[in-house]
Amino acid sequence: MVNTVLKPVKEKEIPILVEFEEGHEKNGIRVIADGRKATCFVASPGWRSQKIVILYDDEEDPMMAFTTKYYLFNEPGKMSWGHQGEVMEMFHLE
Repeated sequence: MVNTVLKPVKEKEIPILVEFEEGHEKNGIRVIADGRKATCFVASPGWRSQKIVILYDDEEDPMMAFTTKYYLFNEPGKMSWGHQGEVMEMFHLE
């Protein structure tokens, strides 16, 4: 068994994408978000508010991505989101 230490994601490590073309998600970082493998990036188009996007590997429907513009990393690896005190754990996958 390999002992692997998971590295917490910091907000500054998440890429901000301003242009969207097919396959843009390849420019995100690979993460484990609440135990699920995913790709993560911040979408920041010029005409809307920026939001964090998490595309889960095990989700067949791309419309079921997790997105919110209400997020904050108070500490590495812990993303607070929404208005009800929800917290998502996020670690680097690669």
